Amino acid sequence: MLVLWLLTMQRFAVVIRSLYRKREVPMKVLLVNDDLCVLTVLAKCFEHVGWDVVIAGGVQKAESSIPDVDVVVADYDIPNGGGKVVVASCAEHHKPVVVLTGDERVTHQHIVLKPTGFNLIFQAANEAVTSKSL
Repeated sequence: MLVLWLLTMQRFAVVIRSLYRKREVPMKVLLVNDDLCVLTVLAKCFEHVGWDVVIAGGVQKAESSIPDVDVVVADYDIPNGGGKVVVASCAEHHKPVVVLTGDERVTHQHIVLKPTGFNLIFQAANEAVTSKSL
């Protein structure tokens, strides 16, 4: 199942790259997730469409990286409330954030419900940066 999901995400990255031309100054995204496999695939997909990527496997690394990026894509379901901490830190730094979660009760302006594909994550990140909404 995970392999199928990873292949689907890579396939969508190719499609997205054809739809969005590279910017002169690449956007910088911070990916926050406690699953190294997901982080790796998302990083490759964002790099493939021309974005600079910073990855964080935990809250401490994420919080120190937030000021240096354009947008954050964070797993809300990080153990011990880590996702909530990252979202709150983004608000403090006035950085847009895309929340990834499997919990339909979570509300946020830019939310992507899991399981999902890269195309939806990328569209939400692009929209968050464009609208500069938190």
